[in-house]
Amino acid sequence: MPSRQRPTWSEQLRTRHGGPVCEITLDMEAECPHREGLACGDCLLCDSHGGDTGAFLEGRNLKGQILSGLDVARRRFHTDRVILYLQNHSTTCVAFDAFKNRIDEALVIAEEAGAIVVGLSVGTRPDLVVEDVLNHLVALGGSGLEVWLELDIQTLDDAGLRYLRRDHDSRCSLDACAKARRRGIALCAHLISGIPGERKDQLARSAERLSQEGVRGYKFHPLHVLADTELETLFRRGEFNPPSLEHYVESVALALEVLNPEAEIRRLTADVRPPRLIAPQWITAKPRVLQALTDRLSRPVPALVRRAAKGESQALSEVALHSFFDSIAPLYEAEGRESFSHFAAPSRIAQRFDGGSLFLVALRKGQIRAMAELRPPAHLAMLFVDGDERGQGTGRALIEAIKDEILSSSKTAGHLTVNASPNAVSFYRRQGFLGNDEQTIDGIRFFPMTLEFR
Repeated sequence: MPSRQRPTWSEQLRTRHGGPVCEITLDMEAECPHREGLACGDCLLCDSHGGDTGAFLEGRNLKGQILSGLDVARRRFHTDRVILYLQNHSTTCVAFDAFKNRIDEALVIAEEAGAIVVGLSVGTRPDLVVEDVLNHLVALGGSGLEVWLELDIQTLDDAGLRYLRRDHDSRCSLDACAKARRRGIALCAHLISGIPGERKDQLARSAERLSQEGVRGYKFHPLHVLADTELETLFRRGEFNPPSLEHYVESVALALEVLNPEAEIRRLTADVRPPRLIAPQWITAKPRVLQALTDRLSRPVPALVRRAAKGESQALSEVALHSFFDSIAPLYEAEGRESFSHFAAPSRIAQRFDGGSLFLVALRKGQIRAMAELRPPAHLAMLFVDGDERGQGTGRALIEAIKDEILSSSKTAGHLTVNASPNAVSFYRRQGFLGNDEQTIDGIRFFPMTLEFR
């Protein structure tokens, strides 16, 4: 793991299970709703291997796959502890009885071979998460196995999902997560960076939103071109350009920065080589990719800025009040401190949500570290950056996001007003705000300032 802010997944498994754990990837002869006979289909990015080994198409049965994987675990990692990973295609795209029987068979084969099966991981699409499968995973977890549901979510940007021809939307992914979360099933999300037209922080946005839905594990991949896929056709025509290493590293760094340190990062890039891999070739140099990510994480990474939800009123209030009493309250008399405390109370913030105010937040390490309120049509009613988040460019980022919100609604040149506290005047002047005359209302001292922008 490039960032030592969190342990690697192998370290987390070692801690949980008392020694090294190896994952054995299995092809369970599952189907895919996008493909005909697993040989061809409308899927944009997957080839006939369905994401990894393609063992079934190559004639390798389940026993052979398990014995081969166990041999690697023993030779390379000196362990009998394994997690069986049902990956290829959409593992749940079979009749439930067949799904259950194949898992039972795999467990028996592994145990007869002397493996200590500590876990089971089931990979599938969000639109193939069915009740019988979830209930069976709960039962397997009750038997002592560490059970994961791995969802090929790829992105929560609906435009990106349409580009990938996923045939489901982001709501489907969130619903699948909610179903698993209600049953206590551990969730891992596969997410892609580099989809044409996506925001530069889309990977981080998807990861952060999924964290709210209880997703604990993450596998990150660049969008890459495999041989004999529809994406290769677009690439050969010059209609698709894979992400650069720099673009990918930046997107992953943003995602790592926004996630709670307890999140389990299980993969940071794709593991594929020619002749299956067509582009980009930098994927084949995994040490280079990880080193580039390490280097990027050694420098400051921006916080993620997004719209807040009404349900976050309490957290918004806490940031505003903590920042106010930490740095601004000493400038005010008791009346001013009381007035602001009332203004920034959670109930008042919730009321202003209903009244049309737009709230933005900046997140880092799973926490809201800064907030801003845009009151219609263009007044910055609050902007607070908490503690050591100050000096990181977060306040400027919030103002830039507010300007974007104003321009997206007006489509013309915009303006933004603010009543700046005395110790924030210099900050707002650096952002281009003008205004000099101090006023006081209800004990609150402020300087009315205005920013004109395009």
